[in-house]
Amino acid sequence: MRYSIILIIYLIGLISNSVTGQTQFENDKLKFWQPDTKLNPKDFKADTSRSFNNLNRKFEMQAYSFCILKSILDVPRKKKERGKKLEKVYLAPCIDKYQSVSITTDSLEMTKQQMFFDITELFARKARQEFISLQDSMGHAYGIYWSMYTTVISDICVRRNKMMYEYMEEVIIYNKDGAYDKWRKLVDELLIKMNEYATKPEDCIRFLEGKL
Repeated sequence: MRYSIILIIYLIGLISNSVTGQTQFENDKLKFWQPDTKLNPKDFKADTSRSFNNLNRKFEMQAYSFCILKSILDVPRKKKERGKKLEKVYLAPCIDKYQSVSITTDSLEMTKQQMFFDITELFARKARQEFISLQDSMGHAYGIYWSMYTTVISDICVRRNKMMYEYMEEVIIYNKDGAYDKWRKLVDELLIKMNEYATKPEDCIRFLEGKL
């Protein structure tokens, strides 16, 4: 019942935001990924640090978006329901505004930072695909998500960080010719290919509102 009320409230918000063409799931600290959500300078609230200033001097780094893959495993509250009902994994990419820093409002820099957001969404989709594949291969038995949750999430985070570093190295640090366009094409193609595993509004709401 509580989930239904929360969802109705957010759906009203979706309707009111449709005039602008953007649906936002965010609070003062976090901004969650959705297909039409773009990063902007207001999402970068952290003060510059010594390490960031060093990167700015050495590589002319203008911004840093602190993107996170939020995840949680929910199990049925009542023991007698466990087995009848399965666990559920919620995943939602977001940017932590107070860990993200920018010394520019340049739109080109925002598009570069958007890639970190989109890569995090890509790996949220990969994680969902892996969890569903596990369930399918083991007959949808209770306890599969519980037993494999940490393993899957840890592996996904390692792979995501590797891809983000490779992107940052080519586009942000060394600014290689054509690198951004190459990465944009690659990530867009992968997102389209895995569209059935996209982050949904209820994933974002789980973290904004707590327990559904």
